[in-house]
Amino acid sequence: MSITSRKRSHVELAIGADVSFRSKTNGLERYAFEYNALPEIDLADVDTSALFVGRTLRLPLLITGMTGGYPEAEKINTELAEACAALGVAMGVGSMRAALEDPSLASSFRCVRPFADSVPIVANIGAVQAARWLRMGQLDTMVGRALEMTGAAALAVHLNPLQELAQPEGEPEFRGVLQTIEHLVRTSPVAIIVKEVGAGLSRRVVDRLSSVGVEHVDVA
Repeated sequence: MSITSRKRSHVELAIGADVSFRSKTNGLERYAFEYNALPEIDLADVDTSALFVGRTLRLPLLITGMTGGYPEAEKINTELAEACAALGVAMGVGSMRAALEDPSLASSFRCVRPFADSVPIVANIGAVQAARWLRMGQLDTMVGRALEMTGAAALAVHLNPLQELAQPEGEPEFRGVLQTIEHLVRTSPVAIIVKEVGAGLSRRVVDRLSSVGVEHVDVA
């Protein structure tokens, strides 16, 4: 299956199939906000703004990377960017590999650039591909193109080894990923966010990332 077809199928599956965990949850049901019957503050004085990668959000929310890399994704990403700009929250795009390897697909990511002055945009590349680009001497160029394409204020690097192992066209080549992330932390002009989709990040992995300078993680 081509990258373009796979990206389209991800959205189709999310819309039309039950893709939730059957026996596990994200654990959030264990937590609840404590009701405060004596707040001693006026609603008008409540400030929900937050600082994120050097930018101020009206709400501490990020619509994390969803999709991109096929023609129909342009409409999805444009509408998500419009919503983020209206609400003052951050937005991430899906994996940009398809557009970096085939410039004809760039419009599905470039569509968010007009909103980059309003909200921080998070570009997105895969760790396995980044490690390969570093070995080939292409990583800095690819990062520059991804940031230019989106006007991004940060760059997400997604790990996803379980997905690489499970999907038939996956690329389970994980050697050198930590070194690549360290290179990106040292050289990237924007903040680096290490991202894992679905399976989470253990304390041990976060500690290893922290040891090479990573300050932001996204457990998606």
